[in-house]
Amino acid sequence: MPRRPSELAEFVAARRADLVRYAEVVSGDQAGGDDLVQEAWLRCDRAAAVGAIAQPVHLLWRVLRNLSIDSGRRIARQRRTTSVNEGGWSMTDLPDARPSAEAALLAREELARIQAVLDGLDPQTR
Repeated sequence: MPRRPSELAEFVAARRADLVRYAEVVSGDQAGGDDLVQEAWLRCDRAAAVGAIAQPVHLLWRVLRNLSIDSGRRIARQRRTTSVNEGGWSMTDLPDARPSAEAALLAREELARIQAVLDGLDPQTR
């Protein structure tokens, strides 16, 4: 089991294909697995520089899992808001320009207050 950063780097080099495949499956990104493995290793390497890690391989797998899940969520969010059409990329399912329910309610209440004031005026002033 690796204890020093160089041993962790050797573990990553020896198991890189497994780590990349895992990251691709968890994230759903067939092209980004290698980047996720690199980021996980860098984070573990930084942590090892600060202090001793009791189970560095476990930490590496956990960091890779978390990064992969985050990447999968980011990809899913991106797929919901963008699509490819004949002209290239376009944005879909974006929030509309309508005011929120709270803003609409506040506007109606203000309008009712204004109407009440206007109704209280004499007809000639109104």
